[in-house]
Amino acid sequence: MSTRNLSLLIILGIIVVLGGCVGCGTISFQKKAVQLDPHMAFSEYARGQEAHFRGEEGAANEEYWVKQFEQLPPLLNLPVDRPRPGMKSFAGATFRKQISAAVYKNIKRAGAQQKCTLFVTLLSGFQALLSRLAGQDDIVVGIPSAGQSLIEDRNLVGHCVNFVPLRGILPESTTMAQFLTQIRQKLLDAYDHQNYTYGRLVRKLALQRDSALGPDS
Repeated sequence: MSTRNLSLLIILGIIVVLGGCVGCGTISFQKKAVQLDPHMAFSEYARGQEAHFRGEEGAANEEYWVKQFEQLPPLLNLPVDRPRPGMKSFAGATFRKQISAAVYKNIKRAGAQQKCTLFVTLLSGFQALLSRLAGQDDIVVGIPSAGQSLIEDRNLVGHCVNFVPLRGILPESTTMAQFLTQIRQKLLDAYDHQNYTYGRLVRKLALQRDSALGPDS
């Protein structure tokens, strides 16, 4: 019996693809027409999101985030080797460095002792590093969220990523164990209120814009 090699070509219309979207369609190679499961229209998602913002839960989420930023944190002032240009640009570079398996295990173990996941442990370490470099004890880091929690068990193909601004307070008297506990709880609270977009929060706070900085700076 002869065998046939089949190739499946998937053309993606956007550069960045959500991992959750990849599994939305399944194809069975049979001798019949292929029927894909129906997916939620993005326009329906947008209407549902807007209705959510006008509802009771949306109001509670807005109240939570506005309260988190009643007092705005100072701009992150990292030491740089050149003056910041007057207009924001996207010129930059990527620096990669690997850590050993032993260091990885030690970091994971240290976080587990405080009942923290590896993600919370690395996030806390990153915020602590920014705090030390900038000499500031109030650090905000954006955490990407898939932004599809409102659709429940339905499938949606689309880019809905939202940044959740996580604020860490790290005065000199705070130990790393205390900071890990703080970030763990703040992350849980943030995801409980994740159905409120970062763009809405920026507009609600009416932040003063600076052409040299983005709204997430």
